[in-house]
Amino acid sequence: MRTFGGTVLDVSLLSDDEKLRLLSGKEGAIILMPGHAMLYEGEQTGDDGVVFHTVIHNTSAFYEDASLSEISPYYRVTKSVLEKMYKANGERFLSRITLIILFDNNNAETAE
Repeated sequence: MRTFGGTVLDVSLLSDDEKLRLLSGKEGAIILMPGHAMLYEGEQTGDDGVVFHTVIHNTSAFYEDASLSEISPYYRVTKSVLEKMYKANGERFLSRITLIILFDNNNAETAE
């Protein structure tokens, strides 16, 4: 990925909020964590005015809230809200992100 002009950022020591701030406006960034990669789609605002961050990725399984009561469908490419993704042990996906790859032109408007 570095050959395509990407800048690799080690974010393993950043808080979840710091990671989200870094992603702001960086549509098309690649988000990496052990055993998983996601494409950052961008920010969206819900009906309640709350801003959330969406990713596109291949899922095998993740829980959609910390109660671990609702699991996502298995083995499909899906759009997910980054703030609402949990592992079976209750750990947030956000906390597991170690690297973010930014490209020179992380802008969906100019992508070819």
